[in-house]
This record gives sequence, C-alpha cells and structure tokens, in this order.
Amino acid sequence: MPDPTTYHRMVLTFNAPRLYDKGASQDWSLKFSLSGAAIAGEDPASVTAIDLAQPALLLSSPSCWLKEWRYYAAGSTVALYSGSFDDTANPATGGGWDSFSDLVQQQTEVCAHAYVATGGRSSTGKPTYLSKSIHYVAGAVGDNGVVAGTLYGDPFDNWNSGSGPDSVVPVSPTTGEVPTTAWAIRPWLATRQMRKTR
Repeated sequence: MPDPTTYHRMVLTFNAPRLYDKGASQDWSLKFSLSGAAIAGEDPASVTAIDLAQPALLLSSPSCWLKEWRYYAAGSTVALYSGSFDDTANPATGGGWDSFSDLVQQQTEVCAHAYVATGGRSSTGKPTYLSKSIHYVAGAVGDNGVVAGTLYGDPFDNWNSGSGPDSVVPVSPTTGEVPTTAWAIRPWLATRQMRKTR
C-alpha cells in the first residue's frame, strides 16, 4: 500500500518463477507517483498501468508477467481503481536487450536499477534521481554481475514520453518534479531481498 502523498500513484505487481524453488513464484512491485491530474475512470487507468509496465516487461525475462495494478488518488491509501491479469495477458519478453538468448538468467531477487535525474537538488546540493528496481533480469555471459548489455531501442519510451490517455510520467514522490533527462540503466546488477509469496 503506498503512503498517502500529494500525488496520484500507480502500483504494479509482477510475478516471476523462483529459479531454485521448483513450482514456486515471487511477486515484486513498482510504485509510481504520477504527473498531471487524477485519472478519471477504470479503463484509462488500466491502459496507463499496462503502458507503465512496458519497460519492466521488456527488461524482465520471459516467464515474468504483469499480475495486477492498483491506482490511488492523491492522499489516499485505498485503491480507487484496480485490475488483475492471468499469466498470458501481459508477459515479459526480454526484448529490451540486444542478443537476449546469450544471457544468463538470474534469481528473482536480482534486479537492474533504472534511474533518471529529476532536476532537483538534495540538501547538500547534489542532483536527485528517481530509481526503479526491475527484477527477474539476466546478466551478461562471462560476468553475470553486470546487466545484460546494450539496450535494444528505447524500452523506457513510455516513462519518458508518457503513459496512458493522459500521457502521465513518473515524478519525484517528494517534490513532484518531472524528470529532466531520459531513463537509463545502471551497468551493474543488484540484489533486493523479497518475502516469498508462494
């Protein structure tokens, strides 16, 4: 459940298999504070959710999928709109990486960090960034501690140009600042421990 803020929010939940726990799977989530006015209606909220999920679906490995979404109005801890899917509706493809077949699949907890500058400054004067952890990714052959390699096309187009009918973009959850640069991927993989879901 997202913290109430002055910005409307979307929470996406994905599901992926656990590599070393046969038959089990793991949920992981992305949260977004969004630009613009509140989304009016479940249908446009669903389209926005699927658009916001696309970068993750392009960078996560096949067998991962968008499981559900929840949209929260500003200041609310109760979802205004929500939806769920089966594992065939919005699957991951790994199509955001070049030469995906040459990569090494990682455990679900391993993630790639997407980041973007917000244009803001911290109390020490350093630039501030938004960061999102994308799970169930692959590592490069020969050094699976780094990301899969070069990106194919622009998997972050929906986060950069806008998602849904209202073309919303992710913004800073503290200031509402709109990113001033394009989203990118850090060159190394990280691990974020998650609680088992099933």
